[in-house]
Amino acid sequence: MSSTSSGNPHTADEWAHQVDAVDLEIIQLALVCKVRLLDPTVLGHILDNHTELLGVEETPAFTKLRGLLFLHFAIEEKLAGSASEEAARALVHSVQERLSQRLGPKLDQLR
Repeated sequence: MSSTSSGNPHTADEWAHQVDAVDLEIIQLALVCKVRLLDPTVLGHILDNHTELLGVEETPAFTKLRGLLFLHFAIEEKLAGSASEEAARALVHSVQERLSQRLGPKLDQLR
């Protein structure tokens, strides 16, 4: 999975590393901010900056979490434009699996 596609200077391994690093930091910040990131409504509230609905203050950690979520989506969009849909989906799934294994029970705090 390390070949580049035409017009894309990044290999699949480089994309995986970027997604992995961003997602791990998102998870760490979600734990620090005590937001249940895996709750379906919470993600929208974070992106819309509705701290009052989340019961959190707008701390530097929350601001960084929100920015990294936007970065995550930008990376996924770039990835989708540079790889087949199937390859992009497989890459994101692979990253999610690795993060789940690394975090174990801590992941339950985000539900």
